[in-house]
Amino acid sequence: MPSSSVEAQRLAILNDLRLLECTPEAHLDAVCRTACALFGVPIALVNLAGRDTYTLKARCGVADGGTLPRAGAFCDRTILGAPGAVLVLPDILADAEFAASPLVTGEPRARFYAGVPLALSDGLPLGTLCLIDTVPRDDFDAARVSQLRDLGTVVEAHLRLSAAQRASQIERAERQRTETLLAAKAADLKLVVDAQRMTEAVAHIGYWRIHARTRTVSWSQGICGVFGRPMPPGGELALDDHLAFYHPDDRAAVAARISAALDSTGPGNAAYQGRARILRPDGSLCHVIVQGAVERDAGGRLTALYGLVLDVTDLALSEARLREKDLRLRATLETMDQGLIMMDAQGCVRLLNPRARHLLDLPETVLREGARLSDILARLSERGDFSAMPPSAAGQPRLRDAAGAWTPLRIDWPRPDGTTLEVRGVTLPDGGVLHTFTDVTEHRAAEARTRAGERRYRILADSVSDMIVRRSVANVRTYVSPASRDLLGYSPEEMLNLPLEASLHPDDRAATIAFLEAFRTGRTETARIIHRLRHRDGRWIWVEAQTRLVRDEAGLPVETITAARDVGERVAAEQALRLGEARYRALADSLPQIVWVVSLHDGEATYVNQRFESYYGPIGSGRAARLSRNHPDDAARMEQVFAEARRRDEAYEVEGRLLRHDGVYRWHKLVMLPIREDGVMVGLLGTALDIDDIVAARQALEETSNLLRLAQESAGAGLWSWDLKGGTVRHSADSARMYGLPVPEGHDPGAPVEVSVGVWDSHIHPGDLAALYGHVYRALAEGTSYNGEFRLADSEGDAPRWLQSFARVVTDPELNEPVKVVGLTMDITERKLAEGRIAYMALHDGLTGLPNRLLFKEGLSNALARADRRAGRFAVLACDLDRFKAVNDTLGHPAGDALLRVVADRLRGVVRDGDTVARLGGDEFAIILADLDDPQEAGLAARRVIEAMEQPVDLGGHRVGIGVSVGIGIGAQDGADADTLFRNADIALYRAKAAGRNTYRFYEAAMDAATTERNLLELEMREAVRTGGFSLYYQPVLHLDSGTVRGFEALLRWPHPVRGMIAPGAFIPLAEETGLIRQLGSWALREACTEAAAWPGDRRIAVNVSAVQFGQSGLEQSVVAALLASGLPARRLELEITESVLMQDAEAVIACLHRLRALGVRIALDDFGTGYSSLSYLRRFPFDRIKIDRSFVREIADPGTAAIVRAVVGLGTQLGASITAEGIETEAQMAQVRQEGCTEAQGFLLGRPMPAEEARRFLEHLRDAA
Repeated sequence: MPSSSVEAQRLAILNDLRLLECTPEAHLDAVCRTACALFGVPIALVNLAGRDTYTLKARCGVADGGTLPRAGAFCDRTILGAPGAVLVLPDILADAEFAASPLVTGEPRARFYAGVPLALSDGLPLGTLCLIDTVPRDDFDAARVSQLRDLGTVVEAHLRLSAAQRASQIERAERQRTETLLAAKAADLKLVVDAQRMTEAVAHIGYWRIHARTRTVSWSQGICGVFGRPMPPGGELALDDHLAFYHPDDRAAVAARISAALDSTGPGNAAYQGRARILRPDGSLCHVIVQGAVERDAGGRLTALYGLVLDVTDLALSEARLREKDLRLRATLETMDQGLIMMDAQGCVRLLNPRARHLLDLPETVLREGARLSDILARLSERGDFSAMPPSAAGQPRLRDAAGAWTPLRIDWPRPDGTTLEVRGVTLPDGGVLHTFTDVTEHRAAEARTRAGERRYRILADSVSDMIVRRSVANVRTYVSPASRDLLGYSPEEMLNLPLEASLHPDDRAATIAFLEAFRTGRTETARIIHRLRHRDGRWIWVEAQTRLVRDEAGLPVETITAARDVGERVAAEQALRLGEARYRALADSLPQIVWVVSLHDGEATYVNQRFESYYGPIGSGRAARLSRNHPDDAARMEQVFAEARRRDEAYEVEGRLLRHDGVYRWHKLVMLPIREDGVMVGLLGTALDIDDIVAARQALEETSNLLRLAQESAGAGLWSWDLKGGTVRHSADSARMYGLPVPEGHDPGAPVEVSVGVWDSHIHPGDLAALYGHVYRALAEGTSYNGEFRLADSEGDAPRWLQSFARVVTDPELNEPVKVVGLTMDITERKLAEGRIAYMALHDGLTGLPNRLLFKEGLSNALARADRRAGRFAVLACDLDRFKAVNDTLGHPAGDALLRVVADRLRGVVRDGDTVARLGGDEFAIILADLDDPQEAGLAARRVIEAMEQPVDLGGHRVGIGVSVGIGIGAQDGADADTLFRNADIALYRAKAAGRNTYRFYEAAMDAATTERNLLELEMREAVRTGGFSLYYQPVLHLDSGTVRGFEALLRWPHPVRGMIAPGAFIPLAEETGLIRQLGSWALREACTEAAAWPGDRRIAVNVSAVQFGQSGLEQSVVAALLASGLPARRLELEITESVLMQDAEAVIACLHRLRALGVRIALDDFGTGYSSLSYLRRFPFDRIKIDRSFVREIADPGTAAIVRAVVGLGTQLGASITAEGIETEAQMAQVRQEGCTEAQGFLLGRPMPAEEARRFLEHLRDAA
């Protein structure tokens, strides 16, 4: 126990301030709750030590209770300690003094204690702030001791505030008592007028006497002190002079009171009193109370007015301060966010603020000063405000105890309107109570959100692929996410017990420790480190750790949060990049060119190769030194080219002479390429190739060129030179004009006209390009010369112009590879016209102009081949005139010839464009009906032929009538070759003649069976469409550079229950013919999009679209509907079309393609190279992908075919389209298409078409392999 004197002082302070009489306070309760949360203990107490017991001023974790016995208490040892010293008992059972304490053996079964003494400014300990835990604690380090001491300081500040408030109350009571005494003294003045000397002895009291007749004022000595002025001469001064000493604002009121007293005529002594301010000479104000009385003579006449003046300046100042405090209190009450109601012991409202009325939603008639609690509760209950209270609350909170005294209160009051009020009640010393009301709706919601956020954080941390680690500033892991298993092979629990140093690579240990130390000391907020950690299986894993520092409210470091991921592949790539840079330097040093890199900032050379140093010698890195080595005659031109290229932000090349270190100038070709960062040019990569020998040769060549030009002009030929590596063609002016290339007006005849190969090709007829390039490729392969004839691509309707080129391949003797082709071109149009006339006569009937038998047979063979490729139908009609011989014999051969010409005209009139009418000889004609949808169309055509022949013919005034018999053969079912098919048609013709002439017959050997088969297949297909009998197979498309599967092509399949798998070529034409392709196409779109939407990543799905679908409305709606139903992004859908789609109505189709492209859908051109107009369509629509037909891939080993593939790749690259090679079946084909520059590949080698389930397993296997 402390000494008796100290104990007495301490108890006196507690009693004087009434701290032991107060109930626990909410602010101190909040401190206790904070301590529990901060230190992780279940109990925190604020104790004040009385004589024999401890009063619980605040508590957390124990039931309400007023006192604890001091005997054997832990806190007594805390109080006896040094001021501010924290007592820590890590394990109370280990302390002999307290091991048997009731708090240890009984509830709460304390095992740990920490306490800090609480004292006021005089240092006397009044109590403690203490922590109690039910388990021993060995983690209460110096930092926690400091934190407990800080909380103790907060509690001490609150106790000092309470002490100050109590002292203020005592001061106010004393001031009020003083004012009462002063007022009593002032009232007694009228009774002690003749006791002037005694009154004047009182400090700051004086008197005056106003003579009624003379209106002069006599002053006492005390008045001089009050007014701060010397005694006036004779002790008197005029009344007006007296009044002048009052404050101007009070002067009139004082004069009026004096006048009223002097003018009173009533009996007795009229009282005079008032307050005023006096203005002293030093400018200060003196507040006074004046109490006076009148003096009358024996006759009752007023003779004088006596006044006693009391200086109450200090009292006035106190009153002003009290008023100011009252105003501040009122302002605080009116503006505070909490509602406040103070009631007396009887339950009457003594004080409230507007916020309370607003929160309780009560009118002023109900909630006002003086209102009774019972009336307020009645109104709230009547309104149902307690209906949302928990059932245990029994409708209303308990406000008084069994004895009727107010009880401390702290509850959450849920209101019917959804808000929640926190209600706290604090009992007052006078028996009253102070209730506060706080709207905690948002706070409680925020607490709920915080708890939910913590749960979401834990779920997020547990589910992300990065390993999340929370680590205290002491470098102790407190949390590890489950991703540790994937990253390092350890479970989170194992990681918590695994020291970081044990898994760090020795070479990374120092850097990692320094990295963590920067966070521990708070020098770093966020940082990243890459180091190696040992996997459970012993291998080292490169790990990137992104770490962020977390601070507490005081700004002190608390913990770090780290996201760690495997960056082994990236580290390997960076190492490969550094190796690549080293290789680049080695390559640059081995080049024959001078190479240097220049910064545009200052012109300094940041890199030069060995060739630069050996050519220039030691000239430094500055730009001026380099420019000084340019030939004086070339310097201005070279600088101008540099300035213009920099202004345009583009590469440039220039030729000039550079000074070698030995003083010799040599010609060089300089090429400067821009180096960009984020699209901005920051430097230049320069190369200079020594071309001195080339310039000399060029000058010599110029001399011989003049001679050659003379010879060329004499022969009427044009010269050209094709640079194979640069892809440019240089034409002489005559050659350019022959090809129709633009030659600028005023062009130097000796200067070449340079164009790209693509522009050159565009002036050659598309139908002749393939044959011409065949000559070129053979010559390139053999290193020889070639000649070729071809047409120019003149405008439609003009007669074609023919040119003939003679060319020779020029080979680099060192590299033994072709570098250019030089040639001579001549105009052979007149010769070709003559040849054409001869060829026409050889293939056409001279009488009718119709194709003759030879041309007909060729056309029939072509029709068979075309039908075989496209699985199409056509018909051949064998026609024989009836009664022609009679006309010819009767009217003569001229009439017969005229009749044949009429027949030819009528036959031309009944067939379509694209059909062929031929005269085979005599009266025998034949017709080829191309592209039939139905064989019956041939019968209709035969009927039109018969009807046309039935019309009479006027031959020189003779009206004659003839007929025709027609035999029909259907290609290719009635014959696999031209001879067989026409022979079968001829057989049908004989049958028609046998049937009575002027009629037609089909060749019937297989017609009935074919018709039956077709009709049956159509019925089965309709049923399959209705019942969902079709399926989609998916074939992967491989990206050649990355080796990844970019997507699949959806292929339509018909697994027939009886026939087995029916090939698409067998049922798709029938579907197009019958219109079923529209339903099939829409289903295929929906099914493919739905399947692709479930694939991982951004893999695309390609769907074929038929020409029939484009010919019907609704394709765009089908695409949009499929995308919306599946949720597949439009960029992942690719529509594949063939040239046949574009040929039916190119303008409408291209417009539709542009609309689909605007949606984000990709468009691919399928089977490229198998048609006749691909290049024109590529120019009119920017396809995303071009698919090279499998026929080219199958023959890619042929140099000519490989060259075509290479040209398609180059064309696609220029157009920004990717190139896919179809039909890859061998490794050799794979290697060849990769070599030729194709970007994607597809075929059996890479993956056969597979059902949807197998495609999904295929993707899962790819993911697992990655």
